[in-house]
Amino acid sequence: MPVSEHVVCAVDGGGTITLAIVMDRDGIEYGRASTGPSNYVAGEAERVVSNVTAAVEHAVRIAGRSLPIDTLSLIPISEPTRPY
Repeated sequence: MPVSEHVVCAVDGGGTITLAIVMDRDGIEYGRASTGPSNYVAGEAERVVSNVTAAVEHAVRIAGRSLPIDTLSLIPISEPTRPY
């Protein structure tokens, strides 16, 4: 299945894992990857940036895309019905 021209990458940065999912605007998933935690703790900014970057890059690669992509969203994926 070809990847849609317009994709987004949603990132859920948690205390256990960081999950990145690449999908099109219809919600069809093309790639997913996870890395270590990305909850910020004082003095650990480098770890957070490294884990988020690695998850996004890997998910984008799995999706057959390359950076940059249309949109990067840092929201809780685990709670898709939560109003914002």
